[in-house]
Amino acid sequence: MKIISGRFKGRNFYPAKGTQARPTSNKVREALFNILYDSIDEAVVIDLFAGSGGFGLEALSRGCSKVHFCDRERKSCGAIKSYLEEYGVEKKEYEIYPADYLRAIGRMETEGVKADIVYIDPPYKSAIYDSILEQCRPVLAEGASVLIEYSSKGSIPMPAGYIKLQDKKYGNTSLSIFRYEGEA
Repeated sequence: MKIISGRFKGRNFYPAKGTQARPTSNKVREALFNILYDSIDEAVVIDLFAGSGGFGLEALSRGCSKVHFCDRERKSCGAIKSYLEEYGVEKKEYEIYPADYLRAIGRMETEGVKADIVYIDPPYKSAIYDSILEQCRPVLAEGASVLIEYSSKGSIPMPAGYIKLQDKKYGNTSLSIFRYEGEA
């Protein structure tokens, strides 16, 4: 996998060996960042099921102010940290949470994190899709974009306080993009 654009363009990254990480393809990542083009600069980003860290690394490359990487697999977090160090990313530009997503969201809420963009790409067979938008509320800035990648055989329920902006399909991958409008 390669960083597509920005200050780290062309740099390689890979999932950590021995993990279940399923990196988002370059095609889907490029489509995501084309959609986010106007909102990435200086944004606070959460890469919630970071895996290889591709989304967050791409966001940093394209000018976001900070990325909060979260993954429950310590090997994945270690690999992300090594790429951040290799790329020369300053510590103030990222935080890594080697924890379950609920624990990481709780910690971010305690720290006062308010994200402008949240990328959610859990294992396709997980059961979190029914509640993930509700669970993210405490760390969302009003107007935040929430992007969810999932199997094209699935769907994402939309709770109050969100507006669905787009649905896209890329082979077996679907992507839904929501805007958080605040508490209903």
